[in-house]
Parts: sequence; structure tokens; C-alpha cells
Amino acid sequence: MNRKCVRLLKKKAVRSMVTALSVWTRLPVPQLAWKPENLSRSLCWMPLAGAVLGVIVIVIASLTARVYLPDCARGALIAAAYVLVTGGIHLDGFCDVTDALAACRDREERMRILKDPRLGAFAVIGLVCMLVFMAGVMGGLNQKGLYVCAIGFVLSRCFAAAALLRLPLMRDEGMAAAFQKTADTRYVRRCLIVIAVLCYAALAYISIPEAALCLLLSAGILKGFRRMTEKEFGGINGDTLGWLITVSEAVFAAAGLCL
Repeated sequence: MNRKCVRLLKKKAVRSMVTALSVWTRLPVPQLAWKPENLSRSLCWMPLAGAVLGVIVIVIASLTARVYLPDCARGALIAAAYVLVTGGIHLDGFCDVTDALAACRDREERMRILKDPRLGAFAVIGLVCMLVFMAGVMGGLNQKGLYVCAIGFVLSRCFAAAALLRLPLMRDEGMAAAFQKTADTRYVRRCLIVIAVLCYAALAYISIPEAALCLLLSAGILKGFRRMTEKEFGGINGDTLGWLITVSEAVFAAAGLCL
């Protein structure tokens, strides 16, 4: 690592950004220690991971449109890029929560299933359905719809970061607990509000009815997530946040079909 990079990594904002990208993407960035000073504002940069993913999706969609690929092949390539860029970190949480919810057991048993590293049948079914759905939807989006999908990648991570600040934890351990305990709450909250406002402003620029639809969908997603986590698990953890991000992305991608 050259001296210029070392000097940059001494800045708190840069360390927070690099920490966020190293956790929520598979981009080739330096791996920094999980120190409080590196984690405290990293949630501010969580939406950046969604922005990077959105740019990559739009670029792939634009390139594949020039070679006239069928929509199904185009959607499959975009879905593959989606998994590769994130490393499937949020899909892992989606699978665990799907397994736990489908078990139809009491809360303690659902929490045990959620913690189990093994993949159950319901998780596999849910993962296949989600990837097929995302591939099918993203393959059929027009240019404006792709922009809505990309904005959804950013907003979904705003939702997850906001939930981590506001909602109680399922257990006082794990990745979610580490970020919640060290977060500079006031600073992060302000950053997330600014990012969310900019996202909805961008949606309004694309289409005011689409922005109104996405705003209603956002309220429904957040309300449903809060009720689900309180009732089924008694709190949130990294897996439930992964579920929230994945479901939000799917909802916004589907909303893009309305354009």
C-alpha cells in the first residue's frame, strides 16, 4: 500500500467508508480492524454499497441491451452480478429468516433455527424463488425502471441502517450488536435522512406517481418488518436486516415495472 493510500486511511470518513464497503460488498478494498472509530459512522456509508450495486446493474443492463440479449438472459446476468458484488451476504440472512418463519414453531425454536448455520429446505426454496423473481423482473425493466431499481438498492440499505439504530436487538452479540453499540447515532441518523430525501427526490424527478408509490411501499415495508421482528423474534439481528434489504430490493424492482 503506497503512502497516499495510508494517509487517506488515516481519515475517519475514509476508514468508515472502507469498513462499510468491506463488510457489505466484495469490492477489493483494504480490510480494516473492527475498532469503534472505524464502525461509529460506517452505517452512513451502507447506502453507498447499494449505490455501487445500482451503477453496476445499470451498466450491465445497458451493455446487454446493445447486443440484443433475450430478457431472461439479461435478467440472469444482472442477478448474477447482484450476488457477486454483495457476496450474497443479505441473501444469507434472507434464507435464515425464511427457514425460521416457515417452521411455524414458537419463538425460541425460531430463534434457534435462525442461528443454525445449516440451510433448510424452506431456505433453498425461498432463495430460488427470490433469484428467479429478481432475474425475471430486472430483465424486463426499461431504463427508468432500472433507475428505480438502483435507487431501491440505496433505500433498502437506508432502511436497514435506520432499523439498526431504532429497533431492539434479538441478542446482545453478533455483527448487528457491534454496529449498534458503536454507532454515532445522531450523525448517522442525519446522514440517512439526507440520503433518503435525495432518493425520493430522484424518484419524483423520474415520475411523481412512482415516487408516491415507492413512498407508500416504504412505509408498508418498515411497518411490516417491525411487526414481524417483534412478534416472531423479539428483536432484530444481522439476518433479519438481510431479509429486510432483500425484500425491499425486490419490492422496488417490481415497482420499476410500473413505468
